[in-house]
Amino acid sequence: MSVTSWPEHRLSIENPASWQSHKYPGWLIVIEGVDGAGRSTQIDLLELWLKVHGYGVLRSDWNSSKLVSRTIRDARRQQSLTPLTYSVLHATDVAARQESEIIPALRAGFVVLADRYVYTAFARDTARGVDRDWIYNLYSFALRPDLAVYLQVSTDLSLERIRGMAGEVSLEQADESASVRGALRSFREFQDRVIAEYDGLIDPFQLVAIDSSQPMRSVQQQIRRKVDTYLEERS
Repeated sequence: MSVTSWPEHRLSIENPASWQSHKYPGWLIVIEGVDGAGRSTQIDLLELWLKVHGYGVLRSDWNSSKLVSRTIRDARRQQSLTPLTYSVLHATDVAARQESEIIPALRAGFVVLADRYVYTAFARDTARGVDRDWIYNLYSFALRPDLAVYLQVSTDLSLERIRGMAGEVSLEQADESASVRGALRSFREFQDRVIAEYDGLIDPFQLVAIDSSQPMRSVQQQIRRKVDTYLEERS
């Protein structure tokens, strides 16, 4: 798939709701949310459920392209990333995965489960101070998801879950000034901004918001109902 065929699906900065749907037979389903929202667990459960029901499934994770993931990791260690370079590198990751993984799977009729997608960039990058229109334009190549679920969680609960799993808040979960002000304080301030940006995406991008502070099984049941309804409508 050549990038020259992507513009027909372009994201409209002026009217996000006009973002065109892709024409492939498969389904692109996105699970979004900040660190600690429970994305990975919910995607694992959803992937298993879909496979049991006979769907071919491809999992595509944020920042997993071999082309750029090592570059981002090395730059983080050297603390050499700026908000703009973060944006460009993550957009490169999405573009690489779209061309090599997502589009071929959609063509083959698979369900593509994306653990974070362009909404992560819209929320995080604008929270870092990058111009919103610039971000939208940068991701104008991206395919519109068929369904995007946003797992809502408070900053306090996300912090509690992250510390419970990892013991500490890493600099990757804070913003770029964490080494100066301390990771915990930076995390809280940055997470508040990111959550506010995510909440602002719900209506214009028609995200399905689910309260992820609920029991894991309840959240999964709500996700499955949304996915099942959508797949039946498309069948």
